[in-house]
Amino acid sequence: MELFDNVVVITEAASGIGYEAAKLLCRAGASVYITDTREALGRDAVEQFRAENSELQEIKFVVMDVDDPESVARAATEIHGEVDCIDILINSAGWEREDLTDDTAAVLAGNTPHLKCEGPVNVARSFLAPMVSRGKGRIINIACDGCLSPSPREFNMCLGCDRVRLFTRQLSGELAGQGINVNCICLGPEGSIAEERDAGATANPAANSPDPIALREAIFFFASPASGHITGQIMRLNTDHTEAA
Repeated sequence: MELFDNVVVITEAASGIGYEAAKLLCRAGASVYITDTREALGRDAVEQFRAENSELQEIKFVVMDVDDPESVARAATEIHGEVDCIDILINSAGWEREDLTDDTAAVLAGNTPHLKCEGPVNVARSFLAPMVSRGKGRIINIACDGCLSPSPREFNMCLGCDRVRLFTRQLSGELAGQGINVNCICLGPEGSIAEERDAGATANPAANSPDPIALREAIFFFASPASGHITGQIMRLNTDHTEAA
């Protein structure tokens, strides 16, 4: 199996994008830690994985809130108590959150959830050092690629995702030549939130994303040996075509 002996950590993997990625990576031979703030849902997901796939590698659940550095540090300590180093870190937390605001004043004042801003930085800070010491590893970030005619709510999401793309490029440059690949998968903006709003539907950032099953294939590419020499790339993904930047 392509990812046999690889240890993977996926944030917000109790459902959605992270959940689908965890299933695919397990079936490819990886040992996976799914992390989430939703403990009951996360433990249920692990049990469901095991019931459906008796041949899976080890899969475990660890509580982690990516916006809380202390929670991330505790999760990293727990995981590093079982494995010396992880091989693949997937930052999927935040994309499907629905607690953003349409209050322009709140957005401008910064009094909004820090969607996809601090989370990937907190997680990388806690897991990166052993990867660098070993000289091998992969980090995969998930973001969006802008919104058409964004409302304040969508603008807040896009600001966070812009920072994730910049973080991806900066970190990949700093780690160049050290065996750590850092890449980002962006969702949209085709078929975006704005088109739904014009049609009278309720705006929902999650509706802007491709089918999670399609997205997990892009995640698998960056996790697999096929992308071994690729770093600092932003893959723009939608249901019609995929391109790299």
